[in-house]
Amino acid sequence: MGGPARVTINSVHHSAHAIKITIDGVMSRLLALEARYSRFKPDSLISQINARAGTGVFTPIDLETQSLIDLSDQLWRETNGLFDPTVGVMNQLWDFRTGRANTHVQLVDLLEKVGWDRVEIDESGIRLPEAGMEIDFGGLVKEFAADAAAAILREAGFQSALIELAGDIVAIGMNSHDGPWKVGIRDPQGPANSIVSVKLTNAAVCSSGNYARRFYHKGKFVSHLLHPRTGQPIDGPCSVTVVGESALIAGALATVGCLQDEVHAESWLRQSGLPWLMIDKKNQCYGPLGYRPSKPS
Repeated sequence: MGGPARVTINSVHHSAHAIKITIDGVMSRLLALEARYSRFKPDSLISQINARAGTGVFTPIDLETQSLIDLSDQLWRETNGLFDPTVGVMNQLWDFRTGRANTHVQLVDLLEKVGWDRVEIDESGIRLPEAGMEIDFGGLVKEFAADAAAAILREAGFQSALIELAGDIVAIGMNSHDGPWKVGIRDPQGPANSIVSVKLTNAAVCSSGNYARRFYHKGKFVSHLLHPRTGQPIDGPCSVTVVGESALIAGALATVGCLQDEVHAESWLRQSGLPWLMIDKKNQCYGPLGYRPSKPS
């Protein structure tokens, strides 16, 4: 899912064997989600849907996939189309695996294949009406997986644990010292360091940003956050972090925050009613989780 997975468990009431069985269950669930939703796996559900684009064939979906589709639809509507799972087709132009633009691909041709409102969904499943269209739930699945891992630990009776999937974190209960878990938020100008720390108890914290996946092209940095109507990288905040009851909701809000310019991102985050942190291009922090820089006199 694009990064490492780590699970920390504190328990004196479970045997080593019970802990191993639970951890194995968590890993099996994570691998199953990756196998189903990764666009890089040719036999995944997402790859099947994309491969059938333009054929008129519906791909059956279950309730789990339907829930991701429903959330995608809600975010698409609430952001006036800014959050769009079909924008992933733009990766054909902006290749973040090789770190360069594909000069053999025309932007105008790809833009014709973007549009969540064109995706067809009914009792038969889902289909993409035009050949070459793609969907990508990469902005939601990692957070969904973190929540799924936390659910397995809770069902097994663990009351103190921390799950981290490529930077998205879910905290269960308190830490081994009966205090809240302390989690650092990465500094965009030095990702190995923390710029702010947050305390978590039975909560999730998720971050989105334009500093991790990017490359230099024609005198400027190109980030993986792309505008669905232009196909161009979005010039938004360096990073946005949100704390919520679930990683799925916190991650979705953080992603949408980064898809907007800084003024609209701050307004969006304030309306969410959740604790948040926005780091701007000058590396200044805003929001309840950080601080507001003083204005020059």
